[in-house]
Amino acid sequence: MIEKKYVINGFRQGRINATSPEIVEDKNYIYSEYIRVKFGIENVLSAISSTDKILVVEIIKYSEASLTARTNETLNKVKFIVVQLRHQDRTPLKPEDIAECTVTSGFPWSIDANGELYYCESTLKMPSEIMEKPYPEALWRVDNTNPDIPYHRLFPPLLPFFLSVPAVAQNDYIIIYDKNTAQDDFNNNGMAVLEPISCTVTENFNADWTVTLEHPIDRNQKWKYIKEFNILKVLGQLFTIKKIEHSWSGNSGKVTAYAEHIFYQLNDRWIFKGADIYAESGYWLIRSILEHSDTKHQSGHISYNFNFYSDITNETVDFDMSTIAYYKWNPLQNAMTPVEMLLGSDGFTANFGGDLYRDNFYFSLNEHMEHHLENSFDIHVGLNLHGIRRTVDTAELCTHFTAYDKYGSGVSVYWDIHGGIPHHIVRSQEYNFGDNYEESDIDLIGHEAQKYFGQHMEPQIEISVDLEDVRYNPDYAEFANNPRYKVGDRGRIYDERLGISVDSHIVRTVKDGLSGKNLEITFSNVTGFGNFGDYDISFEQIAKPDLPENPAENE
Repeated sequence: MIEKKYVINGFRQGRINATSPEIVEDKNYIYSEYIRVKFGIENVLSAISSTDKILVVEIIKYSEASLTARTNETLNKVKFIVVQLRHQDRTPLKPEDIAECTVTSGFPWSIDANGELYYCESTLKMPSEIMEKPYPEALWRVDNTNPDIPYHRLFPPLLPFFLSVPAVAQNDYIIIYDKNTAQDDFNNNGMAVLEPISCTVTENFNADWTVTLEHPIDRNQKWKYIKEFNILKVLGQLFTIKKIEHSWSGNSGKVTAYAEHIFYQLNDRWIFKGADIYAESGYWLIRSILEHSDTKHQSGHISYNFNFYSDITNETVDFDMSTIAYYKWNPLQNAMTPVEMLLGSDGFTANFGGDLYRDNFYFSLNEHMEHHLENSFDIHVGLNLHGIRRTVDTAELCTHFTAYDKYGSGVSVYWDIHGGIPHHIVRSQEYNFGDNYEESDIDLIGHEAQKYFGQHMEPQIEISVDLEDVRYNPDYAEFANNPRYKVGDRGRIYDERLGISVDSHIVRTVKDGLSGKNLEITFSNVTGFGNFGDYDISFEQIAKPDLPENPAENE
């Protein structure tokens, strides 16, 4: 295949009505001037953003060609095109957000009667005699079970009579890449476009994001690419294969791959005991964690770089973050991975809160998840639970908590119980703040009290919605017909049986990796540092509580 590339530029704000020359003012779109092109047998329209956002690009106008009859004959008559772009998330787009936009036209190779290899700018002719398998791949490939799916071969298939011109939407396919793929080389079809039996994507709030993929043992041998450490692209996100299983039933077989989001390659790094982690803000804490992460890098090995952001500061947590870092992580008492330091029981999110957002090689920990929606749902859980799984867990509930240090100073935090809780559930804990802690710091103790209480002050309420079953429940029909819900979106849940209303967010989605549709959504009340909702919370500075006397000692 010989390729010719045409660079598209001259973008302007707005969009064009495809059925008329009318230009519509629209800050979410940009369009190009007329670009002269010559279409080949394969034409790919692509755009690279200068930001981290995904672009949607399409051809909206032709000159001297039909918009409906896209035959090879009419394609040869195309002389000019107009291209229109927008962000996938439909946020505003400006011309300067485009790093590159191109049309690449491919022209076929052929072999003449003398065995000479050349390319031509027209459709290859059918052979004069009927051919039998195996077909000579150096001439063409006609044994293609699904011609609509792109392939990764040196020579193209025999051309159809009708050719679709719009760009290949890469994110619609499930692609597999080699484990050593360069960080800037995931914008193509990799080693193969897979044809899986099934693919499920499960994302959990501030936790794992995984893919389970089943692929047939196919005659095109794409299944051989499904190996440990190779990388899948599913719904636009990259996932590292961590485990595979092969199984057979009769004459057919399949390979099952289990993969985790590319973010978790940070788990392959290590922060050694004794590291000095500093935290002037959320951003500097993440930076310090990554700077102290050891990769043991060797020449020629691939180790990806991650961009990051955080809007969490001393003001958002109402505490000097550097004080926490000084007492807890200078030096670091236990070795761990960067992910444990970010999301673990005594890491970033445990001490300062934060919602984790991930987009391939970028992540953020913000007070609320990046790109989330507020007030996106209002759920009233009554008696009708068809298609709903309701879980109320009080095992870790605490309504009165006291934190104290080794010197006996402490802080209690509690709320006036209601909503069916019969009495206070009392807990306390002594905290060791390390060798630097030489005298009581009430602010630091109070911070630990807030952290624990914010995680345990309410029953854990989860509402899981099966979107296939819920369509038959009129109380929850909106979830079956609304695909926009995503992890991190916030709203309210009123539980009629408990008689309480709680702040809630989406903590889990299960998607079909083939169609992108939500299969299941799980809602849960918001817990964590400082999340006290509408409760009337009381704080009290106290001395270390005395133990009750042993009655046996008084006899």
